[in-house]
Amino acid sequence: VHGGAIGFWLFGYGIAFGCFAKCEGDTQIPIRRDHLDWFFQFCFASTATTIVSGAMAERVNFWGYTTFSFIFISFIYPISAQWIWGDNGWLFVRGAIDYSGWCVVHIVGGAAALAGAIIIGPRIGRFEGTRFNVIVNAFPPFSVVFGTLGVLILWLGWYSFNCGAVWKYSGNQSTVEVVVINTTLAASSGLLTCLFMFVLKSKSQYLPLEKTLNGALAGLVAITSGCGVLH
Repeated sequence: VHGGAIGFWLFGYGIAFGCFAKCEGDTQIPIRRDHLDWFFQFCFASTATTIVSGAMAERVNFWGYTTFSFIFISFIYPISAQWIWGDNGWLFVRGAIDYSGWCVVHIVGGAAALAGAIIIGPRIGRFEGTRFNVIVNAFPPFSVVFGTLGVLILWLGWYSFNCGAVWKYSGNQSTVEVVVINTTLAASSGLLTCLFMFVLKSKSQYLPLEKTLNGALAGLVAITSGCGVLH
């Protein structure tokens, strides 16, 4: 975050929402965004980098991740942000809707996470066997309590992201009320779906809390794009 903040201030915000995104030829289009918008957009940018940290955890050092965060927030993430959220973005002018970063944040961050995981490789002992007969060794969670607490904090923060984004771009209170309901139902549906699928597949008497937590996060990510237009 610390390296990304400097990079987003120096380069990223300007590429996504400044003159690079708004000027055509020699015509200077006034920038209507303010300081608060910079911080709002930086929160989305920094969230994208945290997705990458989860995919490369325990296999990348501090300076390597700091360097990546600076480059990613400065030059990679702003491209997708300009495409969808910039006033002249080619997806924006074609009607693309992404209120809270389903594509801008999570697909871009996930693609970067996949690239990093491929380059670094899996954790030692994660996979065994041959290429066509892979045995996956599950690593038990360090603390289910802390994991649950983390998901609940993310769930609560998702209301801020979704409602804040919709309020900023629509200013309609009734739409924000719909977003609150959509966000709640999406997380709950993802959690219950994951739970039922595991029970039906394994027929186990034990409920996998850590797996249902991932289902809640999947539901939250899925609703971010159209949280303000789904009814």
